[in-house]
Amino acid sequence: MEGNRPTNVLLAAKLTPRLLGVLVALYEHSVFTQGTIWDIDSFDQWGVELGKVLAVRSSPSSPATPSPSWPTIRPPTPSSGATAS
Repeated sequence: MEGNRPTNVLLAAKLTPRLLGVLVALYEHSVFTQGTIWDIDSFDQWGVELGKVLAVRSSPSSPATPSPSWPTIRPPTPSSGATAS
């Protein structure tokens, strides 16, 4: 295995609902912290939707276009009157 790649190994005797919640919270905290450091809004829904589309397009085992059941989502334009919350 190559070196100089940070990793985390978490071991538990049993997976409980509480432990699963702790792991999800740990992951969310890690994502938020990295986004803050890199000045990225990690929970930007438009970015998430774009990531899904790009992942489908780049996956060799997936069709070239998203499933017809996926909604087409586009960020609001400044002229649409949408406000940031």
